[in-house]
Amino acid sequence: MKYFLDTEFDEYVDELGRGIIAPISLGLTAEDGREYYAEFAEFDWQSADPWLVQNVLPHLSGPVLAHQVIAEQVRRFVADDDNPEFWAYVGSYDWVVLVQLFDKLISRPANWPNRHRELKDLVEQAGLRKSDLPTQLGSAHRAIDDARWNMEVYHFLMSR
Repeated sequence: MKYFLDTEFDEYVDELGRGIIAPISLGLTAEDGREYYAEFAEFDWQSADPWLVQNVLPHLSGPVLAHQVIAEQVRRFVADDDNPEFWAYVGSYDWVVLVQLFDKLISRPANWPNRHRELKDLVEQAGLRKSDLPTQLGSAHRAIDDARWNMEVYHFLMSR
């Protein structure tokens, strides 16, 4: 089954020069119509990038859950699928947020692939630009709305 993914996150470099991706929210939409959405309780809005405060914070709507709870709920959301595909639009960091739920890439559920599938590649292969794609309903920078749009884009591209 295909799962369409989006996350919101902050990115920064710590005092040792390591890149950190701090998750804010995660949205998954499955082909069968199921959806999953949660926000990370651990995210520190006091140190958030001002762009996130302006463009992401207004769209958050809960539930706000601990990282471990989100990890278990996502595991159960995909559990019965022996061959899940995860699709995202420019989704490298989204994939990192998803697999970091389970600590490291090698710790992800055994039935999961080792990479996501990239919608932007399909767009480019079709000779299209983002402006040629369906208009997004809902709020940009709300992970579940973006995940829904990803599914819509996939179906749009497959129908061409």
